[in-house]
Amino acid sequence: MSNFNLFDFIAIILQILGAQIYGQLFFKYPIAKREALFGLIYALAFASLHQFFTLPVPLDALLFSLTTVPLHYRERIISCLWAGLILYAMMIVFQCVVLPCFPSSFLAQHYDLAGLLVNIPVTLIYITLFVLFRKFHIYLHYDSLKLYETISSSMIALFIVVFCIYQRPRLEETYHLNTSLVLIVLSVTAIFVLLIERNATVLKSRSIISELNSQIEIMQEREHDYAKNLLILSQSADNSEGITAAKDLSAELDNYHQYNMLQPIVRNILLSYHSAFENNHIRFSLKASDIMPDLNIKKQDYISIFGNLIENAIEATIALPEEKRWIEMETEKTETCYIIRLSNPCASTAPLKDYKLGSSSKGSGHGYGIHIIQKRLNKYNAEVRFYYADDIFTAQIDFLII
Repeated sequence: MSNFNLFDFIAIILQILGAQIYGQLFFKYPIAKREALFGLIYALAFASLHQFFTLPVPLDALLFSLTTVPLHYRERIISCLWAGLILYAMMIVFQCVVLPCFPSSFLAQHYDLAGLLVNIPVTLIYITLFVLFRKFHIYLHYDSLKLYETISSSMIALFIVVFCIYQRPRLEETYHLNTSLVLIVLSVTAIFVLLIERNATVLKSRSIISELNSQIEIMQEREHDYAKNLLILSQSADNSEGITAAKDLSAELDNYHQYNMLQPIVRNILLSYHSAFENNHIRFSLKASDIMPDLNIKKQDYISIFGNLIENAIEATIALPEEKRWIEMETEKTETCYIIRLSNPCASTAPLKDYKLGSSSKGSGHGYGIHIIQKRLNKYNAEVRFYYADDIFTAQIDFLII
């Protein structure tokens, strides 16, 4: 138990708030007002705990590592802990760098203010790095990192924590090693590596953009050919066969525009099922009202999510007479969400029950399709809902967008 020190209390709050601001670089989704309030409450609680109890280093590190949870509680706990560990290591490095800037005699004379004086520059460093990294689009999203990257970054952070807390005093007192200089060199090197990685990412992005531009040019040429053929047919259509051909081409052109509103991977998934639609005499229609944004979803997850939904829709539809077989996909964009609905006729409410239970009507051994969809969507802060009304079954996915 220790006495209350207002300056230390403010210093610890600054530590937490600076880490929370910088910590947004580790997550895909921005924080809302409610999450910001939770973060402030956590900072006040953490600072209060420090005032009345002397926390052992492991517990202090754990509680500090949990600082991102109130702001990003919808993310996976492992990503929050990983981000918190990195932030804790950064905070210790910043303190080790800032501390030598103050003469020891000055800190001794102003002992009560020492923590606040050191942590004000630390907080400013957090905020400055956050602004710079956001400006240059340098992010460290947990889900976008490879396994070896998360493991290596965690090991480096643990090494820094152990080094600074347990070995730094011994090295400086026994071997007179300037560890602050070592940490400055390591920090500059880390930032340099990040900039190199960013440059490589930018070059890769430019290559992808160049390829997309080439595809767009090809699509524009095809669109021009469609429009020209449609014009010729409409002008020369003096019989029912010509009129029918013109209508078919017009429908195909409209369908072409609809597919171009989707992300390439989603478009390719739908196109891959066209033969299944035709073989089973299923009429598939697409109504895309807005261009599909980049949802930062991995290719294998796109395939798993949409593949399972489409296959379930096909299975339910082929149980009906041919004249009642249809599947419709509709998209909608709001200020906060990109919504995808997949609807199909269904003979009974059984599929809705199966969806809720995470099972399937396919029988034993095939009951994990919907469970897989829900699991995949949870990684991307998305929600799936199911409706059944007037013999029509609808699966709706809400993707949160920035």
